[in-house]
Amino acid sequence: MVVTICHNAPLPSCLYGAVAELQGSASSNPLGAVLARVSGDAMNTKRMSRRGFLRGLAGIGAASALVACVPAAPAAPSDDAAGMAPADEAVVEIVMFDRNVVQDLEYRKELAERFNAEQEGIQVTVDVIPQGYDQTIMARIAGGTAGDAFRHASHFGMSKFTTRGLLQELDEFVALDGYDLSVFIEGPLSSNRVNGKLFALPVNGHAGHAGLYFAPEIFADAGVDLPTEDWTYDDLRDAAAKLTRDTDDDGKSDSWGIWFGAWYQANLTLVSAHDGWPLNEDGSQATWAEPGAVAGMQWIQDMYHEVEALPVMADSAAKQQLWSSGKLATALSGVWEGAYLGDITPEGLTFSLVPGPKGPTGKRGGFAGCNNFPIWSSSEHPYETFQWIKYLSSQEVGVEGIGRIGEPGLRYDVFEDPRVANDPLIIPHFQVLKDVKPFPAPHNGRDSEVIQATAPLLEGIYLNELSAQEGCERLQEAIQEILDMPPVEAA
Repeated sequence: MVVTICHNAPLPSCLYGAVAELQGSASSNPLGAVLARVSGDAMNTKRMSRRGFLRGLAGIGAASALVACVPAAPAAPSDDAAGMAPADEAVVEIVMFDRNVVQDLEYRKELAERFNAEQEGIQVTVDVIPQGYDQTIMARIAGGTAGDAFRHASHFGMSKFTTRGLLQELDEFVALDGYDLSVFIEGPLSSNRVNGKLFALPVNGHAGHAGLYFAPEIFADAGVDLPTEDWTYDDLRDAAAKLTRDTDDDGKSDSWGIWFGAWYQANLTLVSAHDGWPLNEDGSQATWAEPGAVAGMQWIQDMYHEVEALPVMADSAAKQQLWSSGKLATALSGVWEGAYLGDITPEGLTFSLVPGPKGPTGKRGGFAGCNNFPIWSSSEHPYETFQWIKYLSSQEVGVEGIGRIGEPGLRYDVFEDPRVANDPLIIPHFQVLKDVKPFPAPHNGRDSEVIQATAPLLEGIYLNELSAQEGCERLQEAIQEILDMPPVEAA
């Protein structure tokens, strides 16, 4: 197989106009309704530059090991196999779209060069969408230029695509290749299934906001015991109260005990740790009004307004500013903080980590945040594209990716690798990742509508405008109304 990389080819301007027209006529145009709902989903970006061990990890034996793990070119499948290229095709051209995240692009280009050295018959082009990722992807679907695969994540919503029949099922290819899915951690793997069908492989990811980062020196200065793996949320609450201080004696707190995110994905950690969850297993029923969800949101509200251990709705920029100035003791966040807080830890402080605290029944909270590369059902060469996706999901890529893009591969053998197994800033996340659920997915594909309806009600709880109980009851009503709507494909 041969793989090359080309730079971004701009989206034709006519397609942007087509999107605008379709979105404007959503009520009378089914495709317009599709675009109107999907194009609003935000895609997050991040930077990456772990120091020390991780930079070394990226280079140790990477080239030779990756060559060793390249799968042999598969035997040419029969011409009548669904979605597979005829045996007499000399070169199959594959196009994969990616986000405009510098370190991700550089890494995947490098991986493609390695893949190129061992493969014959397939040429993969990684194309970059410089801005407006979601809108551009949907415009390309409308224009027939969406390529073969694209950068996505299970926690950005899979069902919004699968309910429309836009993604290629992979179970046939898995069976054909005898591909072993048991190497993947169950939660992330399950997050790539919809109604029992596999639509992507779990390339890399995280357990959500599931780690407690802390600065031991701040604890020592306040006379507070360091966090341990056995900490509960009651322990964290008590410690955060003691760690919140007025250091300049002006009557106002300026050094804070904790930070956590004020948004839906971040709140899943607190809700699930208290035995709650927003949706039932098949995504057809809202479960916000159940005791566990209410308890999780009550803990959040109490930390803001009773304990007053962090500024209300402090965003990620505030977190980084406080941490870099030595004014933040803990942060309940994810594996990506190695590239954020780790690189801005001030002199004299240490960047440390334990798994997130345990809830009332011993559960740690989080969700399976899985980055993936689904294959479009419109692809002319889905089987050949699957070979490339398998390579991206390999063990060696999963190990090396920690140092290159800040997130590990979601395979057991990644975390068992000696280069990872003793990393104190990675393994605590694995302890949580083994147990977390897939991201909650509405059964009818209305991911965007659920997120949009959730945000203002969560804000009402954060600001103490709604009690946790009332806020969760309103969430229950609003989300159930959306779940009772027909699937998007029939709207």
